[in-house]
Amino acid sequence: MEHWGLGYADLKKIKPDIVYYAGSGWGRTGPYSERPAYSPIIDAFTGIAYANSFPGGEPLGLGVRGWMIRYRHNTVYSLF
Repeated sequence: MEHWGLGYADLKKIKPDIVYYAGSGWGRTGPYSERPAYSPIIDAFTGIAYANSFPGGEPLGLGVRGWMIRYRHNTVYSLF
């Protein structure tokens, strides 16, 4: 967000009492920090895709509704 001029310091100048949250699927540092964290990737990486499949079938995963909704809800809950 900083490279678009929308980082915390930039926005705090406009609205001093701002509550700013920035999240990353893989964390802010570490070997995967720059990688995308789309739901199918997270499902495959964590094993959920395999665990959610039928015996002998293709891995299914949870889809967008699984991780993305949970991530957003937990973010909002942590603010209050």
